[in-house]
Amino acid sequence: MTLEEYADREVADAMERQKREQYVMVALAAPLGPRRYDQLLEDGDEDDEKLVEESTYKDRPWDDWKDANEKGIADTVASKNAVSP
Repeated sequence: MTLEEYADREVADAMERQKREQYVMVALAAPLGPRRYDQLLEDGDEDDEKLVEESTYKDRPWDDWKDANEKGIADTVASKNAVSP
């Protein structure tokens, strides 16, 4: 194998690696599923009705959970050790 053939092979391998890396980066940049509304605002996509509807369905269970579980209602060490009259 000559030096020129080796260089051609290395360049071809480097180009192939670069293509694979670009494909992976594009795949990682794309969202995997619906985003929360806060993320839509951050990304500037709050005008897309379809995305807003998807985010509403994603946010709804969390909002329901927050409504059902008030802040500070969790069992704490102090509440477990409290003596009830």
